[in-house]
Amino acid sequence: MSKYPLVSIIIPCYNHERYVQQCLDSVLTDDYHNKEIVIIDDGSTDRSKQVIAEWINTNEAAINVIYRTQKNSGICNTLNNLINYANGEYVAILASDDKLNINGIRERVDYLLKFPDKMVVFGDSIIIDENSIVTHHSSFLLHKGDLRDFETNDGMFDALVVKGWPSPGPVTLVKKDYYRKFGYYPKDLLMEDQFFYLTAIANSVLGYLDKPVAYYRIHSISLSRNPQRKRQVLRDLAKTYFRRMNLFKAKQKTILLLRGLKIYIKSFL
Repeated sequence: MSKYPLVSIIIPCYNHERYVQQCLDSVLTDDYHNKEIVIIDDGSTDRSKQVIAEWINTNEAAINVIYRTQKNSGICNTLNNLINYANGEYVAILASDDKLNINGIRERVDYLLKFPDKMVVFGDSIIIDENSIVTHHSSFLLHKGDLRDFETNDGMFDALVVKGWPSPGPVTLVKKDYYRKFGYYPKDLLMEDQFFYLTAIANSVLGYLDKPVAYYRIHSISLSRNPQRKRQVLRDLAKTYFRRMNLFKAKQKTILLLRGLKIYIKSFL
């Protein structure tokens, strides 16, 4: 096992007292041994801090845990802080209401070791509800994914932007050097995923692993119940397209420009 690099599982937590123990348990039971947990509570107002502290007190002999608390700063600031605290050569991003699949870390590490030109890999996920009941065995199949789209950079661009493929949940493993080379998450964005994946696609460092590596939790509360947040998410998506368009060739640049304008206008309707 010594040939395998240290993986930091980075966990941003905000008001997930009901789920964060399940999340941490899944990291502990994952079969990849050379790992650490880096977790930040981003100003939770529920009992998340207490649940995390109790879990660490019980399991600190079994796994190294770096735990910090902070005033609410948003997902991008929190992820950037987590990356800076991480000691691993790789970081696995895991939301505090999601869970790892039993061999999800090892399979993603094996992929990046096999394909050294890639710096990021994402896999499939199993969908669970608020009660941890499996509702779909494959996010890929749920969203009618086409494996051919994930064989090339152009295909992944079309899947993400043209076909509206939803950005993955807790399924990404990243070489930490990626952030040093291509930059961290923009602090002014509400959502980070599209910016991240467009950057990885543009630089030809993104790969896909067709295996379920995590459990992704979908909650019944949707953006439609919070119209102000929905508008902000749309504007951030448009902003992401505008900021990343210059990384792409002419056709893709035009697609990002036109779709960004359409989304931005929609945010005011």
